[in-house]
Amino acid sequence: MNLSSILAEHRLRNRFFAIISFLYAFVIYSLSVAPTTSFWDPAEYIATSHTLQIAHPPGSPFFAIFARVVSMFVPTDYVALSVNMISVTVSAFTIMLLYLIVVHLIEEWRGSAENMDLSDQIGLYGGGLFAAFTFTVTHTQWFNAVEAEMYASSMFFTALVVWMALKWSANHDQPYSERWLILIAYMFGIGIGVHLLNLLALFFVALIIYF
Repeated sequence: MNLSSILAEHRLRNRFFAIISFLYAFVIYSLSVAPTTSFWDPAEYIATSHTLQIAHPPGSPFFAIFARVVSMFVPTDYVALSVNMISVTVSAFTIMLLYLIVVHLIEEWRGSAENMDLSDQIGLYGGGLFAAFTFTVTHTQWFNAVEAEMYASSMFFTALVVWMALKWSANHDQPYSERWLILIAYMFGIGIGVHLLNLLALFFVALIIYF
């Protein structure tokens, strides 16, 4: 079996398990999502997003615009649920990105998947799935994933820029690889429009670029 076919098999398996981690989280969060407003910040975010008003500082303009687009196409009785489902969806993508990040870090430690034996590959994919499945049901992640809170969307952008940084690191010697860095900077800009928590990943990305 040549190298290209081995790489193709790894990519196919990796994408399959990434989709599994997404579906696992999406089903759990969808079954436990708040059907209407929660009596704290999510109620404010639902109201300000649907009517395009101003939330409490520091504000969340990107989330408000995106939630307005989502909620304007659903009946009034389901506006709150539709905004809550944004958190459900982005949180499921966060879990998928976590799986991909863990797999990448294991490959950095143990070597490329195509050079692993069966036991190492089980540890590679199993470790990624175990991390994703466990983080799905941690208290804070689950709590934020089922209502219209900024932390779910901010966690998505944080995971996204970390994954992009690792992706750039693996391909930094390829032509035009700096496109990943430009995209990372753009994602930071959008993430700030959700919550400033996203800036915590800046140090990780900076260290990856430095080394």
